[in-house]
Amino acid sequence: MPTMANYNEAEKEMAHKLYAVLTSYLRGRRAHLAKAHAKTRDGLAVWYSLMREFEPSSRHRSLALAQALASYPTFPKDRSCMDSILIFQETIQRFEESSNTKYPDELKIATLLQCSPAKLKEHLQLTLDDKANLQPGQRADPQLRACVEELEP
Repeated sequence: MPTMANYNEAEKEMAHKLYAVLTSYLRGRRAHLAKAHAKTRDGLAVWYSLMREFEPSSRHRSLALAQALASYPTFPKDRSCMDSILIFQETIQRFEESSNTKYPDELKIATLLQCSPAKLKEHLQLTLDDKANLQPGQRADPQLRACVEELEP
């Protein structure tokens, strides 16, 4: 937990300003958390306390992300397929970071096929081989990118 003794002058000023903003917006139980730091007016400590209190545990977060991945919606028509694939990859990356487990490649490809427009789905089924993957952190698998680029203008 941060303490005022460890802050330089700029950080102390920022902590006081954050405290003022937080106390003006917080109500109920959250306001009581803020008032516990009234003596020091340490907004950073209040923020830290709020995060600890209300941020879901990593287990709940990873379960929620797993549910989101399991019921991933069809890619929207107003966005390019490559953009949708990259957003899907980011969701996988967040799941893997919060759960410390690797999301199975088979599920990645199966979800991609389920969410893709019919033309792209057919093309992917015919062209993707066993080496194709959706590794988070990469832009997109080169083979997958080539498939999408063939069908998108």
